[in-house]
Amino acid sequence: MFRTIIESLAKPRKLTNSIRRSFSLATDKPAGSAIQVISFPDEQAEAAWIVRHIEEAIGGTSHYQHYKGKVHDVASQRARSFRDFAVLFRVQGIAKPLQDALTKSGIPYQFVGASRLFDRPMIKDLMAYLRVLIAPHDDVSLGHVLNRPPRGIGLQTQAALEAKAEDQEYSLFDILRQDNGFSPSQSGMIREFLQCLENLRSSMTAMPLSRFISHVAEVTGLKRWRTAQDPQHDRDVLLLRALAAKYDEHPPEQALQQFLVESALMEEADAYNSEIDAVTLATIHAVKGLEFTEVMLCGVEDEILPHINGDLEEERRLFYVGLTRAKEQVWLFHCRSRRVFGIRRACRVSRFLSEFDEALRTLTTVPDRSRRAKDTSQSDQLSLL
Repeated sequence: MFRTIIESLAKPRKLTNSIRRSFSLATDKPAGSAIQVISFPDEQAEAAWIVRHIEEAIGGTSHYQHYKGKVHDVASQRARSFRDFAVLFRVQGIAKPLQDALTKSGIPYQFVGASRLFDRPMIKDLMAYLRVLIAPHDDVSLGHVLNRPPRGIGLQTQAALEAKAEDQEYSLFDILRQDNGFSPSQSGMIREFLQCLENLRSSMTAMPLSRFISHVAEVTGLKRWRTAQDPQHDRDVLLLRALAAKYDEHPPEQALQQFLVESALMEEADAYNSEIDAVTLATIHAVKGLEFTEVMLCGVEDEILPHINGDLEEERRLFYVGLTRAKEQVWLFHCRSRRVFGIRRACRVSRFLSEFDEALRTLTTVPDRSRRAKDTSQSDQLSLL
C-alpha cells in the first residue's frame, strides 16, 4: 500500500511516530511516486485543476463520455476510471466549489456521507418511473409519478382516483384507463401520461439501460422540471446511469428487472458504493478502511487541517488516514485564499507539510489569475512578433 512511502517521507519524531501505534504499515505493494503538493490562488482554481486532471487521466473526456469503461492513462501507464479518484476534505463545508465544477463538466461523483442516494428527489422519481414500466400495477410508484412533473392532476383528483381504486379493488393503473368523468383537460392529461408510459415501454428494448435512464428523464420532463429547481439534479441522472451501466450488456427488460432488484437490496446510500463508476467525494472520517488509486486532499491549511477546534494529535492522525487512502498517488492541495462559510480569508499552509522531508515532495505553485492573464498576453504578443 501507499503507506510505505508515507512513512519514508515523514520526519520520525512527529508525523510517523505519532501514528505508529495506530497502524501497521504494509509493504506488499510498491511505493508510489512522491507526494505532490500544489498551491492554488483560491478554491475555484483548485476545483478547475481537479476537473482537468481527472478528464486528462481518463483520456481527455468531458461530459461523461466514458461513463461505462476504463480508458488508458498514457502518463501513468495504468487504466483509470472515475472510481479510481477520491477527493477528501477535513470539513464538508469546503466541497461546494468542486461539486459545482464536477457537475458543470459532467463528471459523475458520489458524496460519501452526504444525502442517501435513493432519497434524492431526481433519483427517487426516476426509480419510481422505472418500477412502473416493469410493474404498472405498483400503486405506490404510480401514485408517486402521476403528477411528477406537474401535469394538471391535482391532489384532490389523485386522491379521488386512489379512493376509487380501493373501493373497486382495482389497481390505480386500471382506474386511470377508465372514463372517470373528469374535465376534458384532466382527462387529456391522464391520456397523455398513459401514452408516455406506453411509449417508454416500447423504447425500452431499443437502447442500453444506462441510456434508457436518461431517455426517461428527458421524455417524462423530469430532467427539465428538476434541474430548473436545482442544476445539481442533472448530476443525479449521471450517477444513476453510472450505477446501471454494468447491466448494459443484458437484454434490456431483464437488465431493468435485475437493476431494480439489486437496487432494493443495496446498502444505505450514505455508505461508499463500489459499484458506481464515479469520483468519490468524502470527509476523511467517512473513508476509513477504503483505498483509491489516486487521492486528492483539499484544504491542507491551518485552521482546516489541522482544524481550528481540533486536538493537534488527533488532527495529525486524521491527516495520516487521508494520506494512506491512496494506493498509487496522493495530491495535497492548499489555497492562498479560500471562502469558508461565506467569508473569504487568507490561508496559511498546514503545519503538517513541514513534517515531511522537503527533498522528497514536489511543490507546484499555480499563479494568481491576474498574473496568469498577464503571462498569457505577453506570450501571445511574442508569438505575433
